[in-house]
Amino acid sequence: MALVNALRDEDSGVRREASEALGKFRNKDVTNQIIPALMDVSHDNDSNVRSQVLEALGKLGKEAATNEVISELLNALQDKDLYVQLRAARALGEIGEKAATNEVIAALANVVRNGDSNVQWQACRILGNMGPKAATNEVINELLNALHNRNFDVRRDASDALREFGEKVATNQACISLSNALRDNDSRVQSNVSEALGKMGEHATTNQVIASLLNACGGEPDFWNERSVNALERCISSYDALKDLNSEMILKLHSCMKMSEKISASLVPSDHFIKVFLDTENETWLPLTVYVAVLQGIAVTAISNSIRVYDSNGLSELSVSRSELMDSLVKAFRSQKRQLKGNNEKVPEVENNT
Repeated sequence: MALVNALRDEDSGVRREASEALGKFRNKDVTNQIIPALMDVSHDNDSNVRSQVLEALGKLGKEAATNEVISELLNALQDKDLYVQLRAARALGEIGEKAATNEVIAALANVVRNGDSNVQWQACRILGNMGPKAATNEVINELLNALHNRNFDVRRDASDALREFGEKVATNQACISLSNALRDNDSRVQSNVSEALGKMGEHATTNQVIASLLNACGGEPDFWNERSVNALERCISSYDALKDLNSEMILKLHSCMKMSEKISASLVPSDHFIKVFLDTENETWLPLTVYVAVLQGIAVTAISNSIRVYDSNGLSELSVSRSELMDSLVKAFRSQKRQLKGNNEKVPEVENNT
């Protein structure tokens, strides 16, 4: 084949163009001839030829997914030329699932840790595309560290990879790092981090995470990040997370919910906030408890030393340990009713049948 012969031409420009042309073949019989020829010139003295060879191997995709090719791409990650490193990383991603070996994953994690930022973001992206298989402790730690990188592209693709990993990321350290990353000045990073926290489920429902999400939902509601809102809704459906909120965060949560209908509390059990108030005995919860009851359209009655909550799913009953708590709850519902009466809005009133 003339193009294969051209790889040995004295002119580096000819060798480079031949490499580019060979990367466009898709016939398996032909690629079986092309791949060994490209490998023979993968150590060309001209870095432009080397990078073009790697690009050609990447374009051949899974047809080039041999142990020899993958080994050569791993070696090229250490090339002295930055552009060659970038082409090698990209080629590993283009080869696909067959390149997702432990050795490749470890090498890409090393690039995220020590590489140039122009290659780091590519390594982050490839790891994310590999999915949960690449979610080793080493990779997760490097991606979390990359959230502090000065380069926006690195932070963006690191956060995107963590989002793809989902619950695999669920550790206390990850919650802390992701919560801090919600303060990133780029909306794409904030969005990815918010979705990553949302995918972590109960693992991410900590006081710090909720506080960070509330801060991310600050400002005008029109500019709130939708994924931050979704993650916050999942968090407030966790009783354990809510009961640890301090008064300042409770007030902030109430304020955010009143500012925008985006936070609907649709995922929150109807007796959730009442239970938190009764268990914490923190009266800061009362205005928010009543507000959520209005949103959800539930009915509430007080009978002896218990509260009954009626919703579309039926009845739930909560014991009240002290009469003072019952009095505070009834007073809060009645106060809200007086405030809304002028607007002809309905509020669930606690009927005290004691």
